[in-house]
Amino acid sequence: MKTKLLSLLLIGTLTLALSSCKKKGGPLSCAADTVRYSEDISTFINNQTKGNCEAVKSSIDKLYKSCTALAVTDREAYEEFQNDFDCNDYN
Repeated sequence: MKTKLLSLLLIGTLTLALSSCKKKGGPLSCAADTVRYSEDISTFINNQTKGNCEAVKSSIDKLYKSCTALAVTDREAYEEFQNDFDCNDYN
């Protein structure tokens, strides 16, 4: 189930990168953080370790800061995922 949720969030993130990123640092900052998040999700899906989990959570925090145009529903989905995504479940 987590893999399915991660996949859905990955697709949503890629959509964000192509459509609605704004930031003080500009859309390139948002796009870079989106790509990083996508890479971290892919790495985690392939190798589910605590370190890779923490990288995903860190990527979400960076997305919050650089992609200020996140829709409320998107932001809520990321926050819910981040809160439910317990890295202590992994070694």
